Amino acid sequence: SKVAAGISSPALAEPRIQKLDHTQLPPGAPVEMQQLAGGTFDAQRVEIEAVVRSADPDGGQFGGLNLYSIRLGVGDRVVRFHAPNVPGGWNRLIDSTVRVSGVLGSSASGESVLYSNLPSDVRIGRLGASDPFTAPLIPIPELAHIGPGHDFTHRLRIRGVVIYDRPQSFFFLTGDGASGKVSTRQGGNLHPGDIVEATGFCDPSRKRSGMVDAEFRKIGSTTPPAPTPLSGLQWVSLTFDGMLVEVHGKIVSYEKEQKAEVLTLEEQGNIYHADLPLLLGYPRLAGLPVGSVVKLRGVSQVDTDELSQNQTLEILLRSPEDVTVLDKGSWINLQRLMIVAAWLAVLVVVAAIWLFLLRRKVRQQSAIIAESFRKEAALERRYRKLFQSATDIIFSVAPDGAISSPNASANEVFGPGAAAEEQDAAGRPNLLSIAWPSTSAQKQHWLRRVVVERSTQAFELHVTNARGGESILEISASLVE
Repeated sequence: SKVAAGISSPALAEPRIQKLDHTQLPPGAPVEMQQLAGGTFDAQRVEIEAVVRSADPDGGQFGGLNLYSIRLGVGDRVVRFHAPNVPGGWNRLIDSTVRVSGVLGSSASGESVLYSNLPSDVRIGRLGASDPFTAPLIPIPELAHIGPGHDFTHRLRIRGVVIYDRPQSFFFLTGDGASGKVSTRQGGNLHPGDIVEATGFCDPSRKRSGMVDAEFRKIGSTTPPAPTPLSGLQWVSLTFDGMLVEVHGKIVSYEKEQKAEVLTLEEQGNIYHADLPLLLGYPRLAGLPVGSVVKLRGVSQVDTDELSQNQTLEILLRSPEDVTVLDKGSWINLQRLMIVAAWLAVLVVVAAIWLFLLRRKVRQQSAIIAESFRKEAALERRYRKLFQSATDIIFSVAPDGAISSPNASANEVFGPGAAAEEQDAAGRPNLLSIAWPSTSAQKQHWLRRVVVERSTQAFELHVTNARGGESILEISASLVE
């Protein structure tokens, strides 16, 4: 096998395994919780003593059957333990002291993890209470202060009034002049004003006064507490973390995320956020105009950046009624102006492209028309040349006998020498006038057949020519309408 980079120590990639023999595993080296993160015992069997905080099936994450993912803790330190189930189930051992052995590794997040597939690697010490609500009752403020007087390794119990609830995730309790965040996976909705007892473990992250892996029960109800008004975000500090507050601000932007709607607001030059869970998947704050001045009521969460030490504020809204619009502001704002400008830019680009295509199309059509005119002019010149130079007599005659458009050969017969009585009012020769009287009936019958019957039969016509003599013409005609 080749060596690959592990998460916190070297690991083998694409290993080939051959079983040689079987032997008894050595006992784990006894270590304290704080020694697990140093890297000294990576990939070695170790033994620790800790308290079971939670247990869940690992869902086949490590390819084993009936394996569980157990969170073990001592004070503010936590390690995850992957092992088979135990008689009676791991959930029976919540808040129990156990001594476990396993091989030390780490997860992708850097969390210490112990791995075992032997039931004998688990030894049960002191069992926890069967009723979790017999845990010691402490004031909410003491969740933030690990010190003498309480065993923060085991379950604790607090009591307070609900000011915010996100079902099967967390809720906030207030009491004894402080508030605490309680993380839980227990089902059941809570409402502001419910009096609740919660039992669980002190939050090991220590980011705020809180409890994790908690269970709760409702023991009564009361009038929800009034929010604390805050005027000026420069006053916001960890003092107000987890408190029900009332703040003002101008909406800078709105975003719909996967599980919540988020407003970004500005107050006296400070930026903060407010979020509302998507209720039944439908947004409720999307219609608030950007630039509106609003009043918000909700639970504050204050976080401190570890590098800059700057504090940021987030307001957890409980319902759309926690937002009151004080001033809708002007319809024209920077965001809308930017949208309008973007659309105008798009229209200008589209118009420029359309104009370019139109000009190219006009040039193409103009070239086609010019070529057509050129071809038609050439055809007309050719026709006129053929028409004028033809030795046959070619002319047009109207139904009344008036002759027009004669070619050169026709002019030799019907030309300027025709007598005045043989011309029409326009001075054009008339076929009926120059024909010999003896053929009058035949010529009229022939014209009628050409016009009415559309006959193209040839006809012999005797006419007086331009020189006064007789010409005999064999005429064939076709009707042109």
